[in-house]
Amino acid sequence: MSIYPQIEGTITEIYCNERSITLYFPKEYHDQSDRLFPILLVHDGAELFQDVLMEIEENVRKGVAAPVVLAGVSSTERNDEYTPWPHPALADKFPAFAGEGVAYLDAIENEIIPCIQSQYRISMDPLDRAIGGASLGGLISLYAMYKKNHLFKKYMLLSSSLWYEGIIEFMSSEPLDPALQAYMYIGEKEGITKQNIQRQMVANNKIGYQILCDKLHSPTKQLCFETDPEGVHDDPYFIKYFIRGLAILFPGLTK
Repeated sequence: MSIYPQIEGTITEIYCNERSITLYFPKEYHDQSDRLFPILLVHDGAELFQDVLMEIEENVRKGVAAPVVLAGVSSTERNDEYTPWPHPALADKFPAFAGEGVAYLDAIENEIIPCIQSQYRISMDPLDRAIGGASLGGLISLYAMYKKNHLFKKYMLLSSSLWYEGIIEFMSSEPLDPALQAYMYIGEKEGITKQNIQRQMVANNKIGYQILCDKLHSPTKQLCFETDPEGVHDDPYFIKYFIRGLAILFPGLTK
């Protein structure tokens, strides 16, 4: 029974090695008991989808998006787990970034995905698996694009923190699976009030987009990049473009 009575699907919470995972199952998961379903792993728990499940389900009913299992993976140390390598703090009052992204992604591969697949009807095909998030969640998803492309073939990169020192150089120099698919979004007003390297947010996302285009077989088909002229670095924009990205990575029958 769903704790959200207004939705047709259901939500449950499980624990994997003391890490909580919020799972959303579309109505079709319960109606089609012989079917394996695609999955999108989302960083920062259920923050990007828990308040818009009715809209997501409406897109499925309209044939705009396919039914997908959503897995919100929690983190109590996001500044450490969502960063690829150590980085100094951006202000004296904040701690440095520990750069534990490799260990976090290894936990996703070796603990979290096996935990979910052992209990639920989730496809084991990497083409049916996506990973995504916003801000630092977008950064670690992009890092996974290079480090875990055998595990995921689809990526959602929302307002990714590509100001992070060294990430543009990493994207340029490292090999990339040329057949993957990705959705990128950035708001044009992100970082404009900052006085540090976060001011490079928009410019670096656009540079990152061009780098990815150069590495993909057919960028016009595999990579969707959207901007919002009024977009700032805040949840309402992350969530709005999460819904769009979900429909692009997992299109319905009318697409």
